[in-house]
Amino acid sequence: MDQRTAAASDRLVCITSDAHIGTFAMDFEKYLDPDMRPAYRERYDAMKNFLGANGEPDVAKLLAAMGDNDSFNIIGEILRPDIIERQQADRRRFLMKHFGDEGALTTLSTGGEGDPKRQVRELEADGTVGGICLPQASPFGFGKMTPAEAKAGADAVNRWVADFVSVAPDRHAGAFTISLEAGMDVAIEQVKWCRKNGLRGGLLLDTNPEVKGLPLYNARYWDPLWEVCADHDVVVNLHAGAGPRIPQRGAQVLWTIDNRWFMSRPLRYFIMGGVFDRCPKLKVMFIECNASWAIEEVRLLDAVCSGDWERVESANRQFFHMKINHDDSDVDWKVHMLRTAKATLKKAPSEYCRSNVWFSITASPEEWDARKYFGADRLLWGSDYPHNESTWPHSMEQVKKTIDKCNVSKEDARQILGANAAKLWEFDLAKLQPIADRVGPSFN
Repeated sequence: MDQRTAAASDRLVCITSDAHIGTFAMDFEKYLDPDMRPAYRERYDAMKNFLGANGEPDVAKLLAAMGDNDSFNIIGEILRPDIIERQQADRRRFLMKHFGDEGALTTLSTGGEGDPKRQVRELEADGTVGGICLPQASPFGFGKMTPAEAKAGADAVNRWVADFVSVAPDRHAGAFTISLEAGMDVAIEQVKWCRKNGLRGGLLLDTNPEVKGLPLYNARYWDPLWEVCADHDVVVNLHAGAGPRIPQRGAQVLWTIDNRWFMSRPLRYFIMGGVFDRCPKLKVMFIECNASWAIEEVRLLDAVCSGDWERVESANRQFFHMKINHDDSDVDWKVHMLRTAKATLKKAPSEYCRSNVWFSITASPEEWDARKYFGADRLLWGSDYPHNESTWPHSMEQVKKTIDKCNVSKEDARQILGANAAKLWEFDLAKLQPIADRVGPSFN
C-alpha cells in the first residue's frame, strides 16, 4: 500500500502529537553509567519520601524541601476535586471495559506511560494508531543538578526512550532531551546520538531558558544547536509548561497566566531574532498551547514589518504612549523604526510560520479554525494522553463534534489528525493504515 492508497482509505490515521511517557517514581539506574549510580541511588531514595499514597509526588512536600511552602499541584489546584473525581470514575469504567483492569490510574497516569505495549492498546482504544512520545521524568529532576548529573540524566532518559519506542517503532516517535548545563558541545553530541539511535520525535526544550541562566532563543548562542537540528532533520519541540517553575508566593496563578506568555515569546523571538533566516531548514513545533493565540501575534509582527504604525500603536497603547509632538520628526521616527524592523528579516513573519512553524491542537473549534489563517498543513492534533486534562479516552467523539461544527473538509481532517505528524516525524502512513482501518474514525 502506498501513501496515496492510505490517504484514500475511508478510515483516518490518527497520530497524537502530544503523548507523554515516564513517571515520577520510575527507576533509571540501569540506564545510567556505573559511576553515576551511587549519586542517583541516594537521590532516588530521598525522592521516594515525597511520594503520596497513590504513587504521585506530594507537591507540597517537594516545594517545602526546595525552600517554599506555597504548594502548586497543577491538577489539584486548577481543577475542582469533584471534577477530578468524575474524570477518574469515567476513566476507570473505560479501562475496565477495554482491559479488564484499571491499570495504574492516577490523575496524570493510566499505566501506559511506562509500558509501551499498554500504551499502544490504550491509544488504539481511543482511535489513535500511535504518536510522539514526550519524556516527562528525569533521574536527577528532584533538586539542583551538577553539570555531570545533568548530562548523565539526559543520557539516561534518552536511552530509556530509545528502549520504549523500540517495542513499536512504527507507532512511536521518541522525543529526547539534552543537557545544556554541561555545555553546548555536549548538547550537540547528544542530538547526534539520539538521531543515530532512532529517536525521531524531536528535541524537547524548555520554554523559559532564562530560569536556568541561559539566553533567550533569539541569541546567537543557540545557532550551533539550531544548525545541528536542521542538518539532522530534528524538530525543536516547545511544550506548554516545559521548563522549571519558580516556586514562589502565588505560583498557582502566576504559572497559569505566564504559561501563555512563555509559549508566545519563543515564537516572536525565533521570527524577529532572525533565527529562520540564519537557519532556514529549522522546524519548530509548539505543543499543547492551542494555535488561535498565534494569529494575533503574527498579525502584529506583520504589521510591524509592513510599516503599519497605527496597528502597532493600538496594540501597545495600553502599556505605553509616546508623548512626542506630532510633527514631521515624529512621523520620521516611527517610519524609521518600522523600516528597521522590516529590514532585519528576509520574509514577512507570517511567511516564516507557514514554512518553519507548526502548532499542536486538541478539539476546540477556535483551534481548528486556525487552519483558515495558517493552513491545515501547519496544525497537528494531539490528545495529551494520559493526563487528566487530555481528551483521552474520548478524543474521537470530541474531534467529531468540532469537525462538524467547523465544517472541516475530509482532506483537512486527514492532514491535521495524522498526515502532518507523519511528514514531520517520519511515520509511515502505509504501515499505519491497516491499524487505522481497524481502530480509526471515518467521520463520514
